[in-house]
Amino acid sequence: MDNTHIIQSVLIPKDKYDLQQAVLYLHNNNYKIKKIDETIHLYRARQISPETLKKKGYTNYTTITKNDGIKLVIAYK
Repeated sequence: MDNTHIIQSVLIPKDKYDLQQAVLYLHNNNYKIKKIDETIHLYRARQISPETLKKKGYTNYTTITKNDGIKLVIAYK
């Protein structure tokens, strides 16, 4: 991605991946694994905080869904 887009979070569906598989996916795709939050349906691996993004001028968000069911929350200016 260019410098006008940043991946804010990676959302991994629990109905397709268990926690170990989610961690492996993140590792194999060079995503950060500092902390994984869990909801009823998702594992969320935050890549950068919304506060940091806002300070850098990234105020708009969109979510894309990949073919494997994993969603990327994308921040852009």
